[in-house]
Amino acid sequence: MSPRTEARGLLAAGRPALSRVHGDTGGVSLVPEDFEEFVTARWRELYAVATVTTGACVVLLIAGAGFLESLLGLPAALLRGAGLVLVPFVGLVAWLGLRDHAPRPAVWAVIGLNLLWAVDSVLLVLSGWVQPTAAGMAFVLGQAAVVAMYAELQFMGLRRSAVLA
Repeated sequence: MSPRTEARGLLAAGRPALSRVHGDTGGVSLVPEDFEEFVTARWRELYAVATVTTGACVVLLIAGAGFLESLLGLPAALLRGAGLVLVPFVGLVAWLGLRDHAPRPAVWAVIGLNLLWAVDSVLLVLSGWVQPTAAGMAFVLGQAAVVAMYAELQFMGLRRSAVLA
């Protein structure tokens, strides 16, 4: 029985299907085979989560910049500035999440800005311009990973919606 046929049988039985990872590992992925379809169907929730998490980060960066400076080893002006730059972005993401159909150019803009933010975060750490503490390094790289994940999920939803259209 092929992995796809096996997965369809599991879905029919009401159990989540797991897709096999192709390549040398031959292992099993914990990602459902219909993950892109799931992301497409749940895009509003994805944007809601992105709005809340990014909004919380904005508040933390703006209001807590002084406290975070010593903890993270990052200049308060950089933290506060990053928070202020994110304010209109949070508005755009919230607006997309409230729409029945998100305009493709706006979704592409969010994907591009998310990727730019993730890459710039890594470059900030590698540049030597700042000397973050271990907690600062974890904060910058961790949020870069989360933002890159958001971009990937948004891209998957956009790509899938093009297939369905």
